[in-house]
Amino acid sequence: MTMNTNSRLGLAVAALWAAGIATANAQDFPGLRTSNYAGVNSVFFNPAAIADSRYRFDVNMLAIQAQAGNKEASFKLSGIGHSFKGDSAISAQLFGKNNGKANGLANLALHGPSVMFNAGNKYSFAVTTRSRLLMNFRDLDGRLARQIIDKDLPGTQYPYTISSNGSMRINATGWTEFGATVAREVLDKGKHFVKAGITVKYLAGTGNAYVNVTDFNGVKEFDASKAGSHLVNTTGQIGMGFSGVKTDGFEIGDLTKFNSSGIGADLGFVYEFRPDYEKLHEDAQRWNDRVNKYKLRVGVAITDIGRLKFNPDADRSGNYDIHIKGSEWYDPNELKGVEVDNYSEYFSSRNQFFTRHANTEKYSVSLPTALHVDADYYIEKGFYVNLATQLSLAGNKTKVYNSTYYNSVSLTPRWEKKTIGIYLPLNYSQLTKFNVGLGAHLGPVFFGSGSIFNLLFGGSRQADAQFGIHVYGLKKVSKKKKVVTETGSVAAPIN
Repeated sequence: MTMNTNSRLGLAVAALWAAGIATANAQDFPGLRTSNYAGVNSVFFNPAAIADSRYRFDVNMLAIQAQAGNKEASFKLSGIGHSFKGDSAISAQLFGKNNGKANGLANLALHGPSVMFNAGNKYSFAVTTRSRLLMNFRDLDGRLARQIIDKDLPGTQYPYTISSNGSMRINATGWTEFGATVAREVLDKGKHFVKAGITVKYLAGTGNAYVNVTDFNGVKEFDASKAGSHLVNTTGQIGMGFSGVKTDGFEIGDLTKFNSSGIGADLGFVYEFRPDYEKLHEDAQRWNDRVNKYKLRVGVAITDIGRLKFNPDADRSGNYDIHIKGSEWYDPNELKGVEVDNYSEYFSSRNQFFTRHANTEKYSVSLPTALHVDADYYIEKGFYVNLATQLSLAGNKTKVYNSTYYNSVSLTPRWEKKTIGIYLPLNYSQLTKFNVGLGAHLGPVFFGSGSIFNLLFGGSRQADAQFGIHVYGLKKVSKKKKVVTETGSVAAPIN
């Protein structure tokens, strides 16, 4: 499958350099990540989660999540097919329909073949694969960008003065992870139970691309004799770096083309408060089965520790000074016909306006490191409620090539049993504000969206969906005895 990234990324980069003032957002796999039946996929959120799992083993066949978010956008389910149809529609969703600065993301996570199993002696292990693509743009003047991309919007008053001492940037990173996880029960003191886990990952980088524009100052004028608007008296700096696979004609299969490497890690701890420990422990044979043991579960994890080293391609990368002087004029719409990978060549050919400085130094791109803290409270009869936060620990204010997540908080009521679960994630993030989603697992299949209710009723600043298939084996349950539950009632054995 070929992705039409030339048009979308090209529009974004064109706006970036011209505006001159110019991470992912909500949590991955909303709803499912809170479940006791997330299986091997739970290691991506907290590697300690697989210790004392409900599963004897779990094999992920395929899981995918795609997400797009923009502070200035408005997605609706009824019109989602038209949101990215045509340059004008694309620019409206990428850069917003309003006049404010736009911030946005695109996020794709593909979980490949992965397996977890309990090895006894309090240990659990997992081997995982995952490919990811993360794109951010920050501080983009949406009004100006749309004027450039759509050439001359109705109602625009000229001359239009552009003045910014800030920085506007766009970046994208693609990479694949091969992880090995070990988790262990480290404390079992009656009512108090603690487990810990670590994942070590080999990182294979597919590519990185960034464009950064700083100190852009200029004037956009309209001249009927020149058939439109153009830039005059303009200065600023453009920095761009491209490494790895080309952005034009990008295919999903390109995620497996490795052009750099690195080492990464995830760390996690989970505490469980088990007030009915003594009652449950009366039946020792049932203690390690699928019966829920905790009243309160608290998890802490740091994910995506590590970095990738990239070597910029000399023919696609460079730094440029902009100098459009006096009566000189330049039409930025020329960029619309230029492929992204040829931007450096194009700027070099227009040396009367752009002075090139080589950009060949290697650089290290940090993973989108984040801190996750969640509390899961068991109500009764399969009902739970989860409160979770995600805090970005990766910085990209000075390192323009780093892609990051946004801070967010979510509240997720859920009902789940061994083969069925329903999740209702309510999320608030810095980027897309408040969204209500819905997710489910039905036997080996799980699916959902973190914004489906917003998309159906009104509109959302994000559009996302998830789907996955796994094969599992639940822990065996003795049929000889009954068991006392957390509420003090006697439950029949689980089949």
